[in-house]
Order: sequence, then structure tokens, then C-alpha cells
Amino acid sequence: MIGVSDGVAFLIGVAVGAAGQYFADKYTDQRRRQEQSHDEARRFREVARKVSKLIVEMAADATGPNAEHVRDLVLMPSKGAIYNSGGRNVFVYYEEDHPNLRGQFAILENSGYVVDVTPGNAPTFRPTEEFVQYLRGFRASDLIRN
Repeated sequence: MIGVSDGVAFLIGVAVGAAGQYFADKYTDQRRRQEQSHDEARRFREVARKVSKLIVEMAADATGPNAEHVRDLVLMPSKGAIYNSGGRNVFVYYEEDHPNLRGQFAILENSGYVVDVTPGNAPTFRPTEEFVQYLRGFRASDLIRN
């Protein structure tokens, strides 16, 4: 016959086992999130190294005054070209300032940081919110870290 003390010991054992599993899952998930965040930051640094001059300019734009809600990035051949934004605020990047600018944006697009939303003739991209946050936290010293 099972006594009261055996029943209590069983219940305590079940509670300890459940608590152990809960904390194991909790800390495993936390570790995975930290690893994922670290991997994403490393991936951003790798991309930033490939297009460093462009990233420096984009980071300056993203942290500038009135930049909080600007989400269109327009590529133009030169500063003499005319673009009608329809009254929207946009950031403009010039091919004369960045060799192979379209190729650099292809790298950003392939990495999932921008999406092509071209409505007409001028190539137009929209950055992901994750990318905007990376740009706002970007420092040029990030390019030399591993």
C-alpha cells in the first residue's frame, strides 16, 4: 500500500521535473535568441563591408533630422537628374557617387535588407525595418570588427 509520504514524494518529484524542464526550455530559447541576434549582426557587418561607402551614407541619412519616417530609397544616375517624388520624402543615392550602385543594391536586396518597389523609371527600394534599425545603430568602427 502506498502511504501519504510516498504520494507527497511523487508529487514533489513531478513538480521538480516539470520545473527543471521549464527552466531548461527557457534558457535554451534565450541562448538561441542570443545566437540568432549575434548571427544577424555578423551578417549585417559582412554585407556592410561589401558596400561600406553606401552603408555609411545610408546610416547618416537614417539618423538625420526628419528621417524617422522616410522609407523610399531612390537611385539616380547623377545629381543633375530630376526625380518627382510626388511630395514624399525620399533618400536619393547617385551612381556618380557609388560605382555600380545598382549592384550594391542587388547585394542589399539579396540579403533581404531592401525590397524593389520601383513604380516607374527610377529604381526605388524600401528598406526593411530591421535594416533601418541596423543603420541607426551603425558606427563606422563596426566595419573593422569581426
